[in-house]
Amino acid sequence: MRVVSAVFAAVSLVAARSALAFSAPPAASLVAQGTDLFFLGSNDMDLNATSNQAIPRIATRVDLSRGGEVSQLVNAPREAFSCAVALPSGGIVTLGGYANTMSTSTTRNSYATVDRGVTWLQFTEPDTMAARAIHSCVAVGDSRVLLVGGADAMTLGTASQTADLVDVSLTASAASVSLVAQLPAVPFAGVSAAIINDRVVVVGAGT
Repeated sequence: MRVVSAVFAAVSLVAARSALAFSAPPAASLVAQGTDLFFLGSNDMDLNATSNQAIPRIATRVDLSRGGEVSQLVNAPREAFSCAVALPSGGIVTLGGYANTMSTSTTRNSYATVDRGVTWLQFTEPDTMAARAIHSCVAVGDSRVLLVGGADAMTLGTASQTADLVDVSLTASAASVSLVAQLPAVPFAGVSAAIINDRVVVVGAGT
């Protein structure tokens, strides 16, 4: 609960500073690390697009230690409906999502940063992982992440039948992810996950 409360408090603090000329992009993932809030993924995604449009690779960092200073991060993850997580060992990782505005399937492109989003490393998820978007992920160890929920198409097509436990290898110059285990899971998309009392709690959903 302390983690969840800290994020809510940080968002409230940003909202209280009405002078900020910033609005969170739709379909973005929110992740907190230290005194930074990161909005990663889609930026001004047009859900009514009539043609396939690439999503700009721009993300946003809000530094709460500097009065809510807003920085635009270039070459950042652009995948909409991806999940993002801060690793206890350091760094931020995004996994999965859609790469453009009219995707009918997910992408295996993933990204990581160890320098507050100044530079991003792109890597590809292995085929052994379930491709997914509209999902959630939580850190369950220094380098391990649990991915839960999600679907394989923008239309909430086939919901993922598994939860993937993965290990993330991350340095300043390279990033990769490997599958540790696939666990049976309720096939829901649009979920949120958090760790409470050392248990992973998953709420929400749509099939």
